[in-house]
Amino acid sequence: MEKTANASRYEEQPSRIYEICRQFGIVVPNNRTAVLEQARACLVTVFKKILLPASEQYMIWPMIKSIASDLEGIIAADATVLKILHRYRVGEEKLVWHSIYTAILAMDLAENEENLSCSVYEIGGAALLHDAGFLIKTTNGFDTNGFDNITRQKSPEFREHVGKGIELARRIEAPDAVVTMIAQHQGRLDGRGFPKDLSPSKFERCSQILAIADVFEHIMIDLSMEKKEAVPKDATGDTGKNGIANVFREYRQAFDIDLLKKMIALIGFYPVGSIVELNNRAICEVVKQNCDFPIRPVVKVILNGGGNHPKADQLIDLQQVKILSILRNIARPKTT
Repeated sequence: MEKTANASRYEEQPSRIYEICRQFGIVVPNNRTAVLEQARACLVTVFKKILLPASEQYMIWPMIKSIASDLEGIIAADATVLKILHRYRVGEEKLVWHSIYTAILAMDLAENEENLSCSVYEIGGAALLHDAGFLIKTTNGFDTNGFDNITRQKSPEFREHVGKGIELARRIEAPDAVVTMIAQHQGRLDGRGFPKDLSPSKFERCSQILAIADVFEHIMIDLSMEKKEAVPKDATGDTGKNGIANVFREYRQAFDIDLLKKMIALIGFYPVGSIVELNNRAICEVVKQNCDFPIRPVVKVILNGGGNHPKADQLIDLQQVKILSILRNIARPKTT
């Protein structure tokens, strides 16, 4: 179905998540930003309930599927994933936001893919659950804030989280396709991932979509940038075009090349929200991608070449104004 039709339906009809949210006593939002926040609240509830005894684990998978449905609706309504991934960020509950952003990326990457063995909502649901195994890491229960510490320290818990995630998915009776994606989301075609015995012929395309989304969420939201051995440092955009090229070189053997190219095209060389310096010394914010020419996006001038704020909004389409070009990305301050 076309995005415009989806957007209209999203605006005019109640989402399926609303009914389930009411059953959990959670207030239902009425705009897109609130829906994103609502997805966070619902996923926190899911992560708490998933650790409870089986007798109290009611309606968890339907709730997860409905969260995915709402996130897909936001994508359809806003047309580009980059309007959602705007550093709406994170401080606490990093695992929650990582899961939500990974779901958004995975479902957008899966769009228009043919002959998949799973539905888009199953991909979204698997993305929401793919790192849920981290929830079992402590004896005192629910704790999403240790997520970065575990990954940085290369704790045995990092590898163990896949098996624990499979256990949790089966416990809530998630579909087999979802269990498979969780089991394979750390897989790589070149054998660098795990499980090590995952052969390329067994690495499901749906699982690759989730794995790529997981990798690129870390790149875009900078959860893994403190690890020297992780994604190349330039991947944050510090060197723009070269950064994305480094990412492509790093992962071109790890994933299906067409899926990898599609994801790179999706996020662009200069993600929306990036602050860049032009060759005339102007400081600008990237506001729109040019899909046919991703190294020349549309930018809004923040400071002109003389160091002054423009009196009115000034947009420059770098695809049309050839005399100007981007010299470098300027990293935003991290949200605390």
